[in-house]
Amino acid sequence: MEYLHIDSTVVSAHQHSAGAKNSGPDAEKNHIGRSHGGNTTKIHALVVSLGNPITFILTEGNRHDSPVALDLLKEVSLTGVNVVGDKVYGSTVIRDFITNQG
Repeated sequence: MEYLHIDSTVVSAHQHSAGAKNSGPDAEKNHIGRSHGGNTTKIHALVVSLGNPITFILTEGNRHDSPVALDLLKEVSLTGVNVVGDKVYGSTVIRDFITNQG
């Protein structure tokens, strides 16, 4: 693994995908967010240069990318690896975490 690429994408969910209101304690674990565009889910992924996935996390569609990035990066060894991401992953916290991993 010379390069790891990190990014996310939003996936539209069916209007009935969130289930019934107050559908029990697991209702908040369905990772479906509501916005003006409807129900959405976001896939945050860490892949190698050829696009093969290493790990991914599902969140609500309205969740920001940078807080989830640290959770993804903690799952792999970053020693000797170049991490490629867009501007959203350029925060000082994320860059310091990658630098401290070597």
